[in-house]
Amino acid sequence: MFIFVINFLSILSIYICVKRITKKEYTSIIGTILYALCLYRFTDTYIRFAIGECLAFIFIPLFILGIYELFYGENKKSYYLTIG
Repeated sequence: MFIFVINFLSILSIYICVKRITKKEYTSIIGTILYALCLYRFTDTYIRFAIGECLAFIFIPLFILGIYELFYGENKKSYYLTIG
């Protein structure tokens, strides 16, 4: 159950990241599918059971979005960087 929640939250965070950066629905869905089907994620999750790295998959897209918002977006949305 914990792995399912980690996967769901990491897919949700990459969707939010790509959606806020590109502002396009189709691009965010394609980016989410590519991220969800990445072989490194499958290897970490189901072969190595690297729970720490799987948890990092949730916060890395938020960190990237925070850096993007810091340089190119509004400075009011710097909370993504803090969460990431």
